[in-house]
This record gives sequence, structure tokens and C-alpha cells, in this order.
Amino acid sequence: MADSGSKISVSDSADGRDLEALFERHHDRVFRAAYRVTGSPADAEDVLQTVFLRLARGSEAAITLDNPDGYFARAAINASLDLLRARKRSKAVAVDDIEGHAAIGLVSRRTPESAHEDRELRGLIREAVAKLGPTAGQMFALRYFEGYDNGEIGQIIAADKPLLWMLCCAPLRVSAEVDEEDIAQVRPGQEVLIRADAFPGKIFRGTVQSITPKGDPVARTYRVRIALPEDTPLMIGMTAETNIVLRNADNALLVPAGAVQQDVVWRVTDGKLEKQKVIVGAKDAREVEILSGLRDGDRIVASPTPGLTAGETVRPYEAVAR
Repeated sequence: MADSGSKISVSDSADGRDLEALFERHHDRVFRAAYRVTGSPADAEDVLQTVFLRLARGSEAAITLDNPDGYFARAAINASLDLLRARKRSKAVAVDDIEGHAAIGLVSRRTPESAHEDRELRGLIREAVAKLGPTAGQMFALRYFEGYDNGEIGQIIAADKPLLWMLCCAPLRVSAEVDEEDIAQVRPGQEVLIRADAFPGKIFRGTVQSITPKGDPVARTYRVRIALPEDTPLMIGMTAETNIVLRNADNALLVPAGAVQQDVVWRVTDGKLEKQKVIVGAKDAREVEILSGLRDGDRIVASPTPGLTAGETVRPYEAVAR
């Protein structure tokens, strides 16, 4: 276990005597920890060399080891997991093949059949641990291979790293940021249309569940929670575009969002440009609803450029549908 009274400083200026002292004191712990994870003496030797070469080369420079035993156990586990992840399958050998090192658990001396089962079980455990994330793999190995309790693991694992994600039976939801200028129009129960890059061309439906009472004073937004149906294919962590339906309008007149600049569009009449004031309604990143100022069939400049002047002659062409 960790020796709370010991403290070791390691820097890139450490000489050979410092490294030799570290090696003499901790090489056995590193080897045993690596062997318990990898199940191979050759792999444990590789891990042993890797851990101390990192110190010698300055990869772990300018750190202070308040808990050296815990540090070397964690370093051995990290290097071992890196080695296992680099392979499709880890090689498992019987613990009895090792001489001069302490035996580990899961060893059965009852029958050849049970010993074979133990070897298979150890192999399966190592494969499963290799598939865990970095922090989860460390925690599992420290707890079940090295025998550290939860309090000791908490001291070894860095405080700024998440240890685990907890999932509950609650249905998934989407968190969306709504500008403070629009939040007054949002109400629980409103329909939401959702697009996700993971599902191109598909639109999913949700419902406004709640609105946070306090907004972000810097971004000037409010967070809106959107409930999803139980059979949604969306998954945790996906990025989505959300559009809250404030109202439904049949035969709405829509124009490209880039065509409207400060509630003005450039209309083309008899081949000449003219400014036209419009009143806009609902809008999203792609399109804007025109409540008045334009009629169906009017030709406008879809993407106005600086320098346009009223009365300028233009040659219109039909926009290509995307």
C-alpha cells in the first residue's frame, strides 16, 4: 500500500543515482502490477522498461511524487493497458510459469480442467479491461489487480479527471441554447424539429420540456430541455440542430435566410434592382418567413453582395435547388 510518509521529487535533471534508487525500490511493484494486468512475464518486463525509460528520458519531468507507490502502480497499469490495447488479443500464461514473483489470485490447483478454466477466465478479463477507457481501466486494475480500496484510488487518480459516467433509466433529452431575444416565445409543450449529422436527410420530433429560469449573462442565452420519444435513435453526445415550432402556417412564403439583410431584400423588377422592406416571421439558419413585402413569384437576390445599388441592371437566373 502507499507509504504516506515518503515523498520523491523527479526532474529532468535527475542523475543516474536517483533513477537507480527509484528502480531498486519500485521495480518489483511495477513488474508485479504489469504481470497481473498482462499475464505475460515478457510483457511485464517491457512495461518495467517503459516506465523507467520515461523517467530517464524526462517524459515524467518536473513532477513530485507525494505517493510514489501509487504513482508507480498507476504508471505500470497505464503502460500495460496501452500494450494490451495495441493488440487484438492478449496472451495469457499460467501464474505457475513465473518463478521468484508473488502469485496472484484466480489460481486453481485442484484439477487440470479447473486450471484451464482459470486461464481462460484471466484471458477474458484482460481482454475486457483492455476495452475500457483509460480512467476506467486504471480504476479496475488498481481495485481488483492491485487491491487498493476506493479511498486510495481516489488519491492516485488525478482529481480533474472524470471517473465514470452514470446512466439512469430516464429517457434521453436534448439541451438547446435559445437567444434571449427569442426565449419569450418558447413554451413547454411546443413541437421541436431536430436534425442530426449522424442521420442525414432525417427529421426527428421532440417536445419542449422545460426552460432554465436563469440565463447565461455572457452568451445571453437560455437553456431549453427538449424531450425525445423512447424509440429515438439519437444517442448521448450527438450534435443536433433544433427548430422550435412557434406556430404553423399553411402556404408560408419562404426566402433564403441570406437574402434578408436588416429586414430588406433586393427585388428584381424588369431587370433592375430595387430595395424592398419586408416583415419577417419565423426563421432558421436556412430560410426566413416573409409575412409582408413580397409576393409569391417575385424575383429577389438570394445572396446580396456589397455595392449593389437601386436601379442597377441585372440578369436574373433561376436558383438551383439543393
